[in-house]
Amino acid sequence: MENNIQLITSNRFFGGLKCELDNKIQQSLFLVEKEAFLNLEELRLSLKGIVEIWRGQFSRVSFSKLSYLKIEQCQGISVVIPSNMVQILHNLEKLKVRMCDSVNEVIQVEIVGNDGHELTDNEIEFTRLKSLTLHHLPNLKSFCSSTRYVFKFPSLETMHVRECHGMEFFYKGVLDTPRLKSVRYHFFEECWQDDLNTTIRKKFMEQARYEWNAKLLKS
Repeated sequence: MENNIQLITSNRFFGGLKCELDNKIQQSLFLVEKEAFLNLEELRLSLKGIVEIWRGQFSRVSFSKLSYLKIEQCQGISVVIPSNMVQILHNLEKLKVRMCDSVNEVIQVEIVGNDGHELTDNEIEFTRLKSLTLHHLPNLKSFCSSTRYVFKFPSLETMHVRECHGMEFFYKGVLDTPRLKSVRYHFFEECWQDDLNTTIRKKFMEQARYEWNAKLLKS
């Protein structure tokens, strides 16, 4: 698999970029200490090797128009959106994460924000996020491992989850998804029970029972 980077801006289509990365050395894809990618609207990444996608103290206007982010077959990352990018990627409308075997959480939140100061607001809101896809992430444990923040998704209406058998909960802290009424697991299978966490937990237990029964049949 070649590294593939596709960028789309409001006034120009960059197309696919291919680059060579050393598989043995962790490298940064975006290493910036100032304003960057002000007009970038869509970003699709498919990367091999040990890569840190975001690194540096980006300004709040960097990636400010980014509405679509797709991370696919990036085997060297454990986190999709680290702490320094949480407050910057606030205009995301669609997020897809597919076939990234080493990802264990989508968002990593630490007490230090993008400006280097401690985060005092306990709410993290993705105001515009309408669609979230998580597909074939075998080591994914949850959307975010921290429990000290309130996650709000006021616009989230579509969620696809497939082959994320290690995700027992979506988020163990306070979670608000007022518009989400179902989770699609396969092409024609939708599930919903009370709320998002209960739904994810239900499917996790069903998968655990299925695997347990399969082991019994083999023994």
